Amino acid sequence: MHYAVSSLFAESPEDISVFNYTCRSSDFRRITQGTQRLAVGRTHVKSKVTFSEKHFSYVVLYMGQHHVIGKAFESIPREEYHEFIEEVIEAFSNSNISMVIELFRRYPEQRSFSFFDMFKDEQMKMLNSILDYSLDLAGSSYKKINDRNYSVINVMHNTGLQPPDILVKNLEMVLNHELRELFKESPDEVKIQDLQRVVREFKKWEFTLDHNDLNFICSNKLNSMLALTASVHSGNMREALDQFENMKSALDLLGRIGVHPELNDVQDTVFNLLRSMRSNMPQPVRAELLEFAEYVNLDVAQFREAVVQ
Repeated sequence: MHYAVSSLFAESPEDISVFNYTCRSSDFRRITQGTQRLAVGRTHVKSKVTFSEKHFSYVVLYMGQHHVIGKAFESIPREEYHEFIEEVIEAFSNSNISMVIELFRRYPEQRSFSFFDMFKDEQMKMLNSILDYSLDLAGSSYKKINDRNYSVINVMHNTGLQPPDILVKNLEMVLNHELRELFKESPDEVKIQDLQRVVREFKKWEFTLDHNDLNFICSNKLNSMLALTASVHSGNMREALDQFENMKSALDLLGRIGVHPELNDVQDTVFNLLRSMRSNMPQPVRAELLEFAEYVNLDVAQFREAVVQ
């Protein structure tokens, strides 16, 4: 059931892991019509723990939002299954959803399932996938409204007039969204010029932020950037120096609007980098790494002494 639902949205649905099982499909087909999707296939399931194996066939219909219904067949002759599937596909292709549902009822003895039969974590995974698309649409709509009206509300703000609250609130949502996106894009850098603009707007309009949420997002971003600092070890000096400078600039700008990411994991990563410093590490990279370590409140005296010795 979980595999069948996953196959509706997965980029590579022919080979998916679900919990402790690997699932590989044959005869897989997925048809999309607008927001509606139909997936059918025969699947081989194998336990990663016991290595037991089983085959089953399935057909699952997605009608938008959380509306999913499906049928799982543990045993059905291959020819009968193919005839059944062709009827379902034809009905779906003709946008005859009521016929698709009626065909599902042909096998009452086989297991039917819907969104509400899924485990909670799988429900959340599916809902988040749906909401991500809706949130992207909402963000785009809010930004278009803001772009169309920003000059007017900016003039009103600068001349002491009161801009419409709904447009000011829209600007606040747009800026909050842009700030989050800056720390979700490009894994190896923060776009400093864009961050400067967003920070400037936050200070100008005196908007409030969800500091806890932003602290978490920004910490994850910095951890991801440091995870890519293999350039320090590979000797790519310019890339390493640029990355440290980028992180410091981002932290400085965030501090101006009261965002102070949790740096425990960052400190751990930097500490491990310091411990693994090799004698052949370029001096500018070593110096920049030590400076960044001090910037994130690490005591680096022992490492400076080791360099001197």
